[in-house]
Amino acid sequence: MYVGFVLVLWPYVESSGPLYLSDEPQFFGFEDDLNSVSSVQGNPMVVTSPSASESKAIGCQNQDYVRWNLGTPSRTLDFGFKIFWTKLPKEAKESLIVGEIWGEDYSGSWQDIFSTNLFCDRSGYRLWCLWTGVPTGHDRCISSDIVSGLETNRWYSIRMTADLKKGTYRVYMDGVLLASLTDIVVPDDVYIDFIRLGGGVRGEADFITYFDDVFISFLGPMPPDQQWSVQITSSIKESTNPYGVVNVDSNDNLTVNALQISGYVFNVWIFDGIDYSSNSTITIPAQSKGTQHALYAVFTNTNPKLISTYNWLPFQLIGLIIIGIGGYLLWVHKKQES
Repeated sequence: MYVGFVLVLWPYVESSGPLYLSDEPQFFGFEDDLNSVSSVQGNPMVVTSPSASESKAIGCQNQDYVRWNLGTPSRTLDFGFKIFWTKLPKEAKESLIVGEIWGEDYSGSWQDIFSTNLFCDRSGYRLWCLWTGVPTGHDRCISSDIVSGLETNRWYSIRMTADLKKGTYRVYMDGVLLASLTDIVVPDDVYIDFIRLGGGVRGEADFITYFDDVFISFLGPMPPDQQWSVQITSSIKESTNPYGVVNVDSNDNLTVNALQISGYVFNVWIFDGIDYSSNSTITIPAQSKGTQHALYAVFTNTNPKLISTYNWLPFQLIGLIIIGIGGYLLWVHKKQES
Protein backbone atom coordinates (compact mmCIF):
# COMPACT_ATOMS: atom_id res chain seq x y z
CA MET A 1 0.00 0.00 0.00
CA TYR A 2 1.16 3.49 -0.68
CA VAL A 3 -0.18 6.87 0.22
CA GLY A 4 -0.95 9.44 -2.49
CA PHE A 5 -1.17 13.15 -1.94
CA VAL A 6 -2.41 16.21 -3.74
CA LEU A 7 -0.30 19.36 -3.90
CA VAL A 8 -2.28 22.56 -4.24
CA LEU A 9 -0.42 25.59 -5.59
CA TRP A 10 -2.20 28.84 -4.76
CA PRO A 11 -1.72 31.69 -7.23
CA TYR A 12 0.85 34.18 -6.03
CA VAL A 13 -0.86 37.57 -5.58
CA GLU A 14 1.44 40.47 -4.80
CA SER A 15 0.21 43.78 -3.47
CA SER A 16 2.28 46.93 -3.40
CA GLY A 17 3.81 48.14 -0.17
CA PRO A 18 3.54 51.77 0.88
CA LEU A 19 4.59 54.52 -1.52
CA TYR A 20 7.50 56.81 -0.74
CA LEU A 21 6.97 60.12 -2.47
CA SER A 22 9.65 62.06 -4.30
CA ASP A 23 9.80 65.11 -6.54
CA GLU A 24 9.72 62.77 -9.54
CA PRO A 25 6.24 61.40 -10.30
CA GLN A 26 5.54 57.70 -9.92
CA PHE A 27 3.24 56.30 -12.59
CA PHE A 28 0.81 53.40 -12.17
CA GLY A 29 -1.25 51.64 -14.77
CA PHE A 30 -3.01 48.34 -14.27
CA GLU A 31 -0.98 46.19 -16.66
CA ASP A 32 0.08 44.17 -13.60
CA ASP A 33 -3.55 43.94 -12.48
CA LEU A 34 -3.89 45.14 -8.87
CA ASN A 35 -0.26 44.65 -7.89
CA SER A 36 0.46 48.39 -7.90
CA VAL A 37 -2.12 49.27 -5.21
CA SER A 38 -1.70 48.98 -1.45
CA SER A 39 -5.16 47.56 -0.78
CA VAL A 40 -8.62 47.11 -2.26
CA GLN A 41 -12.15 47.28 -0.94
CA GLY A 42 -15.04 45.49 -2.57
CA ASN A 43 -14.40 43.94 -5.96
CA PRO A 44 -12.65 46.37 -8.33
CA MET A 45 -12.32 44.79 -11.77
CA VAL A 46 -9.28 44.77 -14.04
CA VAL A 47 -10.60 45.27 -17.57
CA THR A 48 -9.11 45.42 -21.05
CA SER A 49 -11.67 47.92 -22.32
CA PRO A 50 -12.01 50.80 -21.98
CA SER A 51 -8.36 51.61 -21.26
CA ALA A 52 -6.73 55.01 -21.49
CA SER A 53 -3.38 53.60 -22.57
CA GLU A 54 -1.74 50.21 -23.07
CA SER A 55 -4.23 47.41 -22.48
CA LYS A 56 -5.76 47.45 -18.98
CA ALA A 57 -7.72 49.74 -16.66
CA ILE A 58 -9.61 49.30 -13.40
CA GLY A 59 -13.39 49.38 -13.07
CA CYS A 60 -15.12 50.27 -9.78
CA GLN A 61 -18.82 49.89 -9.06
CA ASN A 62 -20.67 51.23 -5.99
CA GLN A 63 -18.23 51.01 -2.98
CA ASP A 64 -15.32 49.36 -4.84
CA TYR A 65 -12.05 51.13 -4.06
CA VAL A 66 -8.33 50.94 -4.73
CA ARG A 67 -6.00 52.60 -2.25
CA TRP A 68 -2.38 53.73 -2.09
CA ASN A 69 -0.76 54.19 1.34
CA LEU A 70 2.08 56.66 1.85
CA GLY A 71 5.15 55.21 3.55
CA THR A 72 5.88 58.62 5.07
CA PRO A 73 2.96 60.99 5.72
CA SER A 74 3.20 64.18 3.68
CA ARG A 75 2.01 67.78 3.84
CA THR A 76 1.85 68.11 0.04
CA LEU A 77 0.62 65.87 -2.76
CA ASP A 78 0.30 65.99 -6.54
CA PHE A 79 -2.13 63.26 -7.58
CA GLY A 80 -3.55 62.59 -11.02
CA PHE A 81 -5.46 59.92 -12.93
CA LYS A 82 -7.63 59.33 -15.96
CA ILE A 83 -11.34 58.72 -15.38
CA PHE A 84 -14.10 57.30 -17.58
CA TRP A 85 -17.71 57.75 -16.47
CA THR A 86 -20.38 55.41 -17.81
CA LYS A 87 -23.12 57.25 -15.94
CA LEU A 88 -23.40 60.59 -14.16
CA PRO A 89 -25.71 61.51 -11.26
CA LYS A 90 -29.07 62.70 -12.54
CA GLU A 91 -31.54 62.04 -9.73
CA ALA A 92 -31.94 63.89 -6.45
CA LYS A 93 -29.40 62.84 -3.80
CA GLU A 94 -27.32 60.69 -6.17
CA SER A 95 -23.58 61.27 -5.80
CA LEU A 96 -20.35 59.93 -7.27
CA ILE A 97 -16.88 60.36 -5.77
CA VAL A 98 -14.17 61.49 -8.21
CA GLY A 99 -11.02 61.31 -6.02
CA GLU A 100 -10.09 61.31 -2.32
CA ILE A 101 -7.07 62.32 -0.22
CA TRP A 102 -7.14 61.18 3.41
CA GLY A 103 -5.23 61.46 6.66
CA GLU A 104 -5.37 59.58 9.95
CA ASP A 105 -5.24 61.16 13.39
CA TYR A 106 -3.40 59.78 16.42
CA SER A 107 -6.33 57.45 17.20
CA GLY A 108 -6.49 56.02 13.67
CA SER A 109 -9.65 57.91 12.72
CA TRP A 110 -9.82 59.01 9.09
CA GLN A 111 -9.58 62.70 8.26
CA ASP A 112 -11.24 63.89 5.05
CA ILE A 113 -8.44 66.18 3.90
CA PHE A 114 -9.55 66.73 0.32
CA SER A 115 -12.14 65.12 -1.92
CA THR A 116 -14.14 66.03 -4.97
CA ASN A 117 -17.46 64.57 -6.03
CA LEU A 118 -20.36 64.91 -8.44
CA PHE A 119 -23.87 64.94 -6.99
CA CYS A 120 -27.44 66.07 -7.53
CA ASP A 121 -29.14 68.30 -5.01
CA ARG A 122 -32.73 67.84 -3.84
CA SER A 123 -34.01 69.46 -7.03
CA GLY A 124 -31.97 67.11 -9.23
CA TYR A 125 -29.51 69.87 -10.20
CA ARG A 126 -26.04 68.40 -10.86
CA LEU A 127 -23.06 69.92 -9.05
CA TRP A 128 -19.34 69.16 -8.85
CA CYS A 129 -17.68 70.37 -5.68
CA LEU A 130 -14.37 70.36 -3.84
CA TRP A 131 -14.51 69.57 -0.13
CA THR A 132 -12.26 69.54 2.91
CA GLY A 133 -13.36 68.47 6.37
CA VAL A 134 -10.19 69.66 8.13
CA PRO A 135 -10.32 71.50 10.43
CA THR A 136 -13.97 72.22 9.61
CA GLY A 137 -16.04 71.83 6.47
CA HIS A 138 -15.25 74.04 3.45
CA ASP A 139 -16.44 73.55 -0.11
CA ARG A 140 -16.22 75.18 -3.52
CA CYS A 141 -18.26 74.28 -6.59
CA ILE A 142 -16.96 74.04 -10.13
CA SER A 143 -18.57 76.18 -12.82
CA SER A 144 -21.97 74.93 -13.94
CA ASP A 145 -20.84 75.38 -17.57
CA ILE A 146 -18.13 72.76 -16.98
CA VAL A 147 -20.51 70.39 -15.19
CA SER A 148 -23.23 70.61 -17.82
CA GLY A 149 -20.68 69.84 -20.53
CA LEU A 150 -19.40 66.60 -18.96
CA GLU A 151 -19.76 63.54 -21.15
CA THR A 152 -19.96 59.82 -20.46
CA ASN A 153 -18.01 57.11 -22.28
CA ARG A 154 -14.84 59.10 -22.79
CA TRP A 155 -11.62 59.63 -20.83
CA TYR A 156 -10.80 62.77 -18.82
CA SER A 157 -7.50 63.59 -17.10
CA ILE A 158 -8.01 64.72 -13.50
CA ARG A 159 -5.33 66.29 -11.30
CA MET A 160 -5.75 67.03 -7.60
CA THR A 161 -3.15 69.03 -5.67
CA ALA A 162 -2.99 69.50 -1.91
CA ASP A 163 -0.69 71.85 0.00
CA LEU A 164 -1.49 71.60 3.69
CA LYS A 165 1.26 74.07 4.57
CA LYS A 166 -0.49 76.78 2.56
CA GLY A 167 -4.03 75.45 3.00
CA THR A 168 -4.58 75.23 -0.76
CA TYR A 169 -6.43 72.52 -2.72
CA ARG A 170 -6.99 72.50 -6.48
CA VAL A 171 -8.65 70.37 -9.15
CA TYR A 172 -7.70 70.37 -12.83
CA MET A 173 -9.31 68.60 -15.78
CA ASP A 174 -7.46 68.03 -19.05
CA GLY A 175 -4.84 70.54 -17.93
CA VAL A 176 -7.32 73.31 -17.06
CA LEU A 177 -7.74 74.61 -13.50
CA LEU A 178 -11.39 74.11 -12.51
CA ALA A 179 -11.57 75.35 -8.92
CA SER A 180 -9.55 75.96 -5.77
CA LEU A 181 -9.97 76.00 -2.02
CA THR A 182 -7.51 78.49 -0.51
CA ASP A 183 -6.48 79.95 2.83
CA ILE A 184 -7.60 76.90 4.81
CA VAL A 185 -5.86 76.87 8.20
CA VAL A 186 -4.73 73.25 8.48
CA PRO A 187 -3.31 72.19 11.89
CA ASP A 188 0.40 71.36 11.88
CA ASP A 189 -0.26 67.79 13.05
CA VAL A 190 -2.43 66.89 10.02
CA TYR A 191 -0.71 64.85 7.29
CA ILE A 192 -1.75 63.01 4.15
CA ASP A 193 -1.63 59.24 4.77
CA PHE A 194 -3.42 57.63 1.82
CA ILE A 195 -5.40 58.26 -1.36
CA ARG A 196 -8.35 56.40 -2.86
CA LEU A 197 -10.07 55.98 -6.18
CA GLY A 198 -13.30 54.10 -6.64
CA GLY A 199 -17.04 53.98 -6.72
CA GLY A 200 -18.10 56.01 -3.72
CA VAL A 201 -21.76 56.15 -4.71
CA ARG A 202 -25.01 57.20 -3.09
CA GLY A 203 -28.40 56.59 -4.65
CA GLU A 204 -30.29 53.75 -6.23
CA ALA A 205 -28.47 53.56 -9.57
CA ASP A 206 -25.43 51.39 -10.30
CA PHE A 207 -22.45 53.46 -11.41
CA ILE A 208 -19.37 51.91 -13.00
CA THR A 209 -16.34 54.21 -13.22
CA TYR A 210 -13.03 53.30 -14.88
CA PHE A 211 -9.58 54.59 -13.88
CA ASP A 212 -6.16 54.43 -15.50
CA ASP A 213 -2.75 56.16 -15.65
CA VAL A 214 -2.34 57.22 -12.01
CA PHE A 215 0.58 59.47 -11.03
CA ILE A 216 1.69 60.58 -7.57
CA SER A 217 4.46 62.88 -6.29
CA PHE A 218 5.24 65.69 -3.90
CA LEU A 219 3.76 69.02 -4.92
CA GLY A 220 6.35 71.64 -5.83
CA PRO A 221 6.81 74.71 -3.63
CA MET A 222 4.33 77.57 -3.80
CA PRO A 223 5.52 80.32 -6.18
CA PRO A 224 5.94 83.95 -5.11
CA ASP A 225 3.07 86.38 -5.62
CA GLN A 226 2.13 87.06 -9.24
CA GLN A 227 4.01 83.99 -10.49
CA TRP A 228 3.38 80.35 -11.38
CA SER A 229 5.87 77.53 -10.94
CA VAL A 230 6.97 74.32 -12.61
CA GLN A 231 8.89 71.50 -10.96
CA ILE A 232 10.95 69.98 -13.79
CA THR A 233 12.26 66.45 -13.32
CA SER A 234 13.41 63.67 -15.62
CA SER A 235 13.98 59.94 -15.82
CA ILE A 236 17.68 60.92 -16.22
CA LYS A 237 18.87 63.38 -13.59
CA GLU A 238 19.53 66.95 -14.75
CA SER A 239 18.88 66.15 -18.40
CA THR A 240 16.79 69.25 -19.14
CA ASN A 241 17.45 72.96 -19.30
CA PRO A 242 16.24 74.39 -17.01
CA TYR A 243 15.93 71.70 -14.33
CA GLY A 244 14.32 71.78 -10.88
CA VAL A 245 11.79 74.35 -9.65
CA VAL A 246 11.30 77.34 -11.94
CA ASN A 247 9.15 80.36 -11.03
CA VAL A 248 7.63 82.25 -13.96
CA ASP A 249 5.94 85.66 -14.08
CA SER A 250 2.17 85.36 -14.42
CA ASN A 251 2.00 86.47 -18.07
CA ASP A 252 5.16 84.73 -19.29
CA ASN A 253 5.66 81.46 -21.13
CA LEU A 254 8.38 78.94 -20.27
CA THR A 255 10.66 77.23 -22.80
CA VAL A 256 12.36 73.99 -21.78
CA ASN A 257 14.90 71.84 -23.67
CA ALA A 258 15.65 68.13 -23.35
CA LEU A 259 19.42 67.66 -23.53
CA GLN A 260 21.23 65.05 -25.60
CA ILE A 261 22.36 62.28 -23.24
CA SER A 262 24.74 59.54 -24.40
CA GLY A 263 23.03 56.14 -24.44
CA TYR A 264 19.53 57.62 -24.22
CA VAL A 265 16.97 59.12 -26.58
CA PHE A 266 14.32 61.63 -25.57
CA ASN A 267 10.80 60.18 -25.69
CA VAL A 268 8.07 62.50 -24.36
CA TRP A 269 7.25 65.38 -22.03
CA ILE A 270 4.56 64.75 -19.40
CA PHE A 271 2.96 67.94 -18.07
CA ASP A 272 0.73 67.60 -15.03
CA GLY A 273 0.32 63.89 -15.76
CA ILE A 274 -0.66 64.34 -19.41
CA ASP A 275 1.48 63.43 -22.43
CA TYR A 276 2.37 66.90 -23.70
CA SER A 277 4.82 66.70 -26.60
CA SER A 278 7.46 64.49 -28.19
CA ASN A 279 9.48 67.52 -29.35
CA SER A 280 12.72 67.96 -27.45
CA THR A 281 12.06 71.71 -27.06
CA ILE A 282 8.70 72.91 -25.82
CA THR A 283 7.12 76.18 -24.75
CA ILE A 284 4.54 76.03 -21.96
CA PRO A 285 2.05 78.91 -22.13
CA ALA A 286 1.46 81.10 -19.10
CA GLN A 287 -0.51 79.39 -16.35
CA SER A 288 -2.74 80.80 -13.62
CA LYS A 289 -0.76 82.76 -11.06
CA GLY A 290 -0.14 80.95 -7.79
CA THR A 291 -0.45 77.49 -9.38
CA GLN A 292 2.13 74.72 -9.11
CA HIS A 293 2.85 72.41 -12.03
CA ALA A 294 4.98 69.37 -12.82
CA LEU A 295 6.94 68.67 -16.00
CA TYR A 296 8.61 65.29 -16.47
CA ALA A 297 10.98 64.30 -19.29
CA VAL A 298 10.99 60.65 -20.29
CA PHE A 299 14.16 59.23 -21.85
CA THR A 300 14.56 55.72 -23.28
CA ASN A 301 17.74 53.68 -22.90
CA THR A 302 19.09 52.80 -26.34
CA ASN A 303 20.94 49.76 -24.92
CA PRO A 304 18.53 48.19 -22.44
CA LYS A 305 19.69 45.22 -20.41
CA LEU A 306 18.03 41.96 -21.24
CA ILE A 307 15.82 40.76 -18.42
CA SER A 308 14.69 37.16 -18.18
CA THR A 309 10.99 36.70 -18.82
CA TYR A 310 10.82 33.94 -16.25
CA ASN A 311 10.13 34.89 -12.67
CA TRP A 312 10.18 31.69 -10.65
CA LEU A 313 8.64 32.30 -7.26
CA PRO A 314 9.91 30.38 -4.22
CA PHE A 315 6.62 28.57 -3.61
CA GLN A 316 6.52 27.40 -7.20
CA LEU A 317 10.05 26.05 -6.94
CA ILE A 318 9.21 24.20 -3.74
CA GLY A 319 6.12 22.77 -5.40
CA LEU A 320 8.12 21.51 -8.38
CA ILE A 321 10.68 19.90 -6.07
CA ILE A 322 7.94 18.13 -4.10
CA ILE A 323 6.29 16.93 -7.30
CA GLY A 324 9.64 15.63 -8.53
CA ILE A 325 10.35 13.77 -5.28
CA GLY A 326 6.83 12.35 -5.21
CA GLY A 327 7.14 11.14 -8.77
CA TYR A 328 10.50 9.54 -8.05
CA LEU A 329 9.19 7.71 -4.96
CA LEU A 330 6.18 6.46 -6.90
CA TRP A 331 8.47 5.18 -9.67
CA VAL A 332 10.68 3.39 -7.12
CA HIS A 333 7.64 1.83 -5.42
CA LYS A 334 6.26 0.51 -8.72
CA LYS A 335 9.74 -0.74 -9.67
CA GLN A 336 9.92 -2.76 -6.43
CA GLU A 337 6.43 -4.23 -6.99
CA SER A 338 7.43 -5.42 -10.47
